[in-house]
Amino acid sequence: MTALILILGALCSTSGTLAVKNSNNFRNFRPTVLAIACYSGATWFLAQAMHYLPIAVAHAAWSGTVALLLLGVDRLYLKLRLSFRQIAGLLSILAGIALLAGVK
Repeated sequence: MTALILILGALCSTSGTLAVKNSNNFRNFRPTVLAIACYSGATWFLAQAMHYLPIAVAHAAWSGTVALLLLGVDRLYLKLRLSFRQIAGLLSILAGIALLAGVK
């Protein structure tokens, strides 16, 4: 259940970040409202996860997941090329999240 809450929060945060990118510095109304709604949802899901996990663990897992999701969007949709260092960093984040997932 906790993993699902963190994933939903990460999806909200990722969507909010993409909406901010499309808001043209908050000049476009719809992406701006979407960003606010998504970030509000992300904060709510993170707060729910903190009922089950220590604050540092919940936040680290959440922010790492958001970073991975945004990197995936950059790679798949924006055709970002990844260097060896970036791939190594990606694997480090994945390993960190896997280690944090075992913390109770």
